[in-house]
Amino acid sequence: MAVSFVGSAASSYTGTTSPRTATLTVSAGDVLVVLGGGSDGTTLGSPTNTGTALAWTLRQSYSNGTSWGTIYLWTAAAAETGSLTVTIARNTSGSTTNYGFTVLAYSGVGAIGNTALNNSSSGAPALSMTVESGTFVAFGATDFNGQPGSAAWLNSGTTVVDVLSNNHFYVGRYGSQTAGTRSYGLSGPTPQKWAAAAVELRPILDVSATRNVAWDVQQQVTTTRDVSWDVTMQTVTASRAVTWNVLGKVEVTRQVRWETKWLGTWREIVNTPEWLAMVDAPSRTISSRAELVDANGNFVQDLIFDTASIDYRGEAAEAWAGSVTFTDPSMAPKSPTDVLDPRSGLRARFWWRVLHEDQWFEVPVGTLILDDPQIDDSWDSWGISVTARDILSVVRRTGYGQVIIPVGGVTVDVAIKRLFAAVAPWVTVKVPPSPIVLPGAYQLGLDNADPAKDWTKLADMAGWVVRTDRMGTVIVGPRPERAWLVADWQEGAGCPVSTLSRGITQSQMFNRVLVRSTAQDAVGVYAVAEDDDPGSPSWVGRFGPFTKVIESDAVKTTEAALSMAKMQLGRYLRPAESVQVTVPQRPDLEYRDQIALARARSGVAGVFMVSGWTLKLGPADHGPERMSVTMMTRSLQ
Repeated sequence: MAVSFVGSAASSYTGTTSPRTATLTVSAGDVLVVLGGGSDGTTLGSPTNTGTALAWTLRQSYSNGTSWGTIYLWTAAAAETGSLTVTIARNTSGSTTNYGFTVLAYSGVGAIGNTALNNSSSGAPALSMTVESGTFVAFGATDFNGQPGSAAWLNSGTTVVDVLSNNHFYVGRYGSQTAGTRSYGLSGPTPQKWAAAAVELRPILDVSATRNVAWDVQQQVTTTRDVSWDVTMQTVTASRAVTWNVLGKVEVTRQVRWETKWLGTWREIVNTPEWLAMVDAPSRTISSRAELVDANGNFVQDLIFDTASIDYRGEAAEAWAGSVTFTDPSMAPKSPTDVLDPRSGLRARFWWRVLHEDQWFEVPVGTLILDDPQIDDSWDSWGISVTARDILSVVRRTGYGQVIIPVGGVTVDVAIKRLFAAVAPWVTVKVPPSPIVLPGAYQLGLDNADPAKDWTKLADMAGWVVRTDRMGTVIVGPRPERAWLVADWQEGAGCPVSTLSRGITQSQMFNRVLVRSTAQDAVGVYAVAEDDDPGSPSWVGRFGPFTKVIESDAVKTTEAALSMAKMQLGRYLRPAESVQVTVPQRPDLEYRDQIALARARSGVAGVFMVSGWTLKLGPADHGPERMSVTMMTRSLQ
């Protein structure tokens, strides 16, 4: 499905009134891009909107104090069809600065791709960004100089906004792109003192599939099947003979032959409207399977298990965990090469499957290391349970072993690669290039520290995270997000939510924030921000006051301390809301996936983001259990 530009709406860019609004008509699932900016260091609050509250994500921002323009870039997915009004208020105290913003709407967006930020005191606003084929690009810039003249766009950009009002404000858009790295923005007028941001909007990939399935069932459970896949981005053929003999206990004999040719991955399928329709269907046939893979992710053999519990926690450094049980005594590890012996070097990969029009589609739900087997043997039963661990948890156990790794003067990506090569060469790690260079005397492994602390600190420098993906690969880079609603779980006919739990936490509220510098060259530097509005429910004269103290060696001026204090005050000023629901199995959900959720009598309404889930699989003679989904904690208004 191709990306399409739906339309745009802009607020006023003149005068000093605040807040300001822009109204446009959207359809549910449209991706909205907001590009806003202001003069003389004007900072902007997060967007709000009419109707269902959208989850606005700040992708890029630049604010460097006075004598510079500012730029902000947010995205969100429309939750419903109709007229939508977006409101943004100015944070900066006083009323002498002007600002404005523009909302652009796009349909057919499958994911938010790369973003870019740049600034300069000369030339014209422009930046470089790598894009994929078929993507669209939105660009915005603010010129503090207010240089007159019409926008001259690089590479056939189209003007959306070109307003000269004290500062010069630009918003432009680019249609379908070819893959590569190119410049976006303006070639003139010049000279400008500018800040600019851009975002790549990637299309939903179209996938088609055909599959023939034959079942032969005799007595209780006896199955033979021949399977063939023909998928636009993936081709898989397989034949298997499976026999189940059920008589009191379960004995399994299995012969499997796989012939696989990969032209793509399961990732293309799960980002299609067809996938969302089949997993959201009120009536589904679902199944699961598991396999053992080696350290390179290569298939070794099928894994026949009794039950499995898989926990996914997207906000955790070690996102995956779980447990697996077996009732086949032949699975007992007796030598280092046995599959359940932790020394075998094998990993368990679990797949969740849904049947649609006689075709099976599947998504991996974790690739984990099986550890700490526990055998329970009694007169009338036998079983073994193992702990399933995130691959990064095992990497952390290895430590540095007194090895010091010099990484001074290299880029962040090279440093991370050296770290993993030293402590866990058996792990597959993917790291994008980074322009950020480390200081000349930078070393890893001092005091045999936890490697996770070092890789987290390195990743933070580039705005990245380090995580294990569903296939067991350690991925370093910006966290990908699906920018559309992946489910509608609002109450009413067909709502799949069977239970809902909502918690409101006030104990972590603070209405005063003190930021104190710990830098040796900034002794005594501090600043305080507090809720000083008598009309506010959390006014310091009525509530508390409750003070949060933050110490930072990155703060070296009173202005920087005050900026941090104000930002943190906004974070702590409101009660936190946590929500957990029980629904039919949806383990395709990713961290920060957006879900519309409503339960009026419990005070729950709006678009929530997924934090994690718990999935229980098996045993074979039981129907599928519902799964719990935990939403990200959010601040209440």
